[in-house]
Amino acid sequence: DRVVELGKNLAAEIVKSGDGLLAARVGDFRSADVMSELASLASEVRDLSGREVLSIAVDRLEILPEADVRLLADVAPRLPEGIVIKAALLDTTSAGAAALQLVRQVAGDAVAVISVEPLGELTVREILEASELDPAAAPDVLRLTGGYPLHIGDLVRHIATGGQVNRATTNDDFGQLIKARWDGLPLECRQVARQLCVLERPLPTDSLIATLGIQVAAWGDIVETLRSERILTRTVDGLPWLHEQRRRWLVDRLPDEERRATASRMLPAVCEVALGASGWRYCTTLSALI
Repeated sequence: DRVVELGKNLAAEIVKSGDGLLAARVGDFRSADVMSELASLASEVRDLSGREVLSIAVDRLEILPEADVRLLADVAPRLPEGIVIKAALLDTTSAGAAALQLVRQVAGDAVAVISVEPLGELTVREILEASELDPAAAPDVLRLTGGYPLHIGDLVRHIATGGQVNRATTNDDFGQLIKARWDGLPLECRQVARQLCVLERPLPTDSLIATLGIQVAAWGDIVETLRSERILTRTVDGLPWLHEQRRRWLVDRLPDEERRATASRMLPAVCEVALGASGWRYCTTLSALI
């Protein structure tokens, strides 16, 4: 039903272009065999456009029922020449990861996976300049947003309206995704993550394990779980570390008493590391804890 409704909308747009025959063709889009009909229609649109390749775009693949994802993956390799399906999904969610795995299982080598990289510092500087803001803030903006365009846009608007860089709130939709990640962690992982989040920078592994009071083997298991759940997505000083947006989201939600107690517990270890040769790296971490 939704596809038929979209077909009506598309027909109305094509009428504006002056192609009545194609508009009528789209207007008759009623077949129950949706994929076959869609592929046939796509071929006609491609021929009309004069392009070699036409893409059928599917956004948010992870919200489709499993049967629909399987159907798309099954049909994709057998589409007419010059017709391709491009599906976007958020693989940082469990639903997205499952959808991606299913597509790979069904379509095999017919699937090309393109991971969208975060924006770089040069691009962030250009965005700040375009908004008539100080481009020198680019490193901080990049650190706080992880290079995600959605969060960069939110933070730039926050700064442009007089807000401080370090006082921005997390995008609400993204916040719900983060919450789902945290809530799904095993209890021990969640307890460790709640302590790690007060640190802006990771401590050396030995120091961290001693401060947390856990076994080396347990730490290895926790790290693997936090990586698989996309809590640890960065590498800092050669160590796996928290995605900054996820870290800040949890810090903001820790009860004041727990935040103070955790900071006090971490403070001696950070002070010790700060006295070393590379101690200057921990200045902001130390400041935040104090």
